[in-house]
This record gives sequence, C-alpha cells and structure tokens, in this order.
Amino acid sequence: MKKESKLRDRGTIKWTSMMLPEHVSMLNDWFEGTKKVPQPELDEQQWEEIGRTVCEGMAYHTALIFTYWDHGFYHEVTGYAEHINTHQRLIYIRNHEEEQHVIPLKNIVYVKSS
Repeated sequence: MKKESKLRDRGTIKWTSMMLPEHVSMLNDWFEGTKKVPQPELDEQQWEEIGRTVCEGMAYHTALIFTYWDHGFYHEVTGYAEHINTHQRLIYIRNHEEEQHVIPLKNIVYVKSS
C-alpha cells in the first residue's frame, strides 16, 4: 500500500513575494482585459424602443435607467434625460445628485423607466 503525501501548497501566495509591483499591475490589467465584451449591435426596432422611452421620459420628466457600453464594459446611470444633441449625437442626463452625465448615443444599449 502506497502512502500518500499531503503536500500543503500555498498556491499563488508563495509567488507574490517574488513579483514586482509592475508585474502585479500588468497581470491585473490583463485580467481586467479578459472581462471586456464587444460593443453590441442594435437593430432598428431596439433603437426605436430606446427613442420612444427617452422621449416619454423627457415629456413626463420621469427618471430613466440608461445602460450603456464604454470601452468593453457595461455601465448604468439613473436620471432624467435633459437634452439630446443630434448634431454631436450626445445625450445629457442629470442624476438625483444633480450630476450631469454625457453619453454618446451610439453607446446606449438599453433604456427603461425606473
């Protein structure tokens, strides 16, 4: 009968003392990069739904939840649509803390009433 040895391995803990801070930073950046998603392509019907929801929110001054894509990640902002700049294709949103967010229209993925 063969005797099994129980090796107590510390995993990555034993290697962290040998890593330079620059290496740790590079590994963290690389790991964050693996979480990125490509920008979704919306069809005509989805754009019409977003436009209708934003117009209703502006007309009735209701808070909306905007989901948008930025550099590979999805973000959410809740607030009131103040203005749409069709020339620069930007939407201006004011949240409850009176902070203004400016989002390119092409980055908006989904809009719903809060």
